[in-house]
Amino acid sequence: MNEYKQAKAASDPHTSPDRLAELAKDESEYVRRAVAGNERAPQKVLTRLAKDKDWRARCGVGKNPSTPPSVLVGLAKDEIWLVREAVGENLFTPPETLAQLAHDKDEDVRRAARWNPSTPPDTLAKLANDESWRVRGGVGGNPSTPTKTLVRLATDANRYVRWAVATNESTPSNVLARLAKDEKELVRQGIAQNPTTPSQVLVWLANDDSQWVRRALAENPSVSIEVLTQLAGDKNYWVRRGASSNLHTPPDILAKLAKDKNRFVRSGVARNPATPSNVFARLARDKDEDVRKASKENPHVFADLNQEANAPMVSTIVPASNTMEIS
Repeated sequence: MNEYKQAKAASDPHTSPDRLAELAKDESEYVRRAVAGNERAPQKVLTRLAKDKDWRARCGVGKNPSTPPSVLVGLAKDEIWLVREAVGENLFTPPETLAQLAHDKDEDVRRAARWNPSTPPDTLAKLANDESWRVRGGVGGNPSTPTKTLVRLATDANRYVRWAVATNESTPSNVLARLAKDEKELVRQGIAQNPTTPSQVLVWLANDDSQWVRRALAENPSVSIEVLTQLAGDKNYWVRRGASSNLHTPPDILAKLAKDKNRFVRSGVARNPATPSNVFARLARDKDEDVRKASKENPHVFADLNQEANAPMVSTIVPASNTMEIS
């Protein structure tokens, strides 16, 4: 068997543990790397690969959720920072090890540990003062970060840190409301996409000057039907594109968006699993190739059409009226 086929077998989740044990001894580093990343690999195999001379294989072991905690503890001291970063990203890394990595000399390792929801809250609170905004952002976006720390980071001078807090579903509603008025577009965009943002704040953001804030809002699964209806008629086609892809957009609104003059909007409708089959029938004959392709690749709507295949023939053409304008 050639190297490619062995590597493919090594990464296959259906490969037996015994076979993976054999492949873990392969002379090819590519094959061993594949085994190291396979969640079905036996713990004894992962323990051995944790000492592999190839650091990429050790990285695979560090990221693997099946790796024994004791092995992760050892890899947290690896000389290669990418290996330590992998351990910092692993949700099954012991809390005390994550606390150790949160103080690592390498910024990327510290950031990985501080994004990890398994990192102890007290560690996150202590390390929210890191000199690197990337690390502070990791703390701000971590759902395990204490409320008091999130409140403090919401006033951070760096907009990326405030954005991280804005997207955090653990951020208090009053803090989200305050960040909704942030001068930076990126921060308001984070509030608009956060599903835990209070409904009244989402209504207010529907009139934001930024098209990107309104688009993020249009894609929010928690936005009301009233707001979705408003955004579906937005003058900017990227906002309408967001509404066209939202699973909660009403069928009648999707039908209107399916006739939008902009192909990106129609493409969004074609990809939306919630699109009714009669609307899909129109898009399947769209003049734009990408829209037609998107409609053919929508498994949900395709299933609906199959179910209707033996039903009495009825017209599935949506009347061509109320065509929306392009921005």
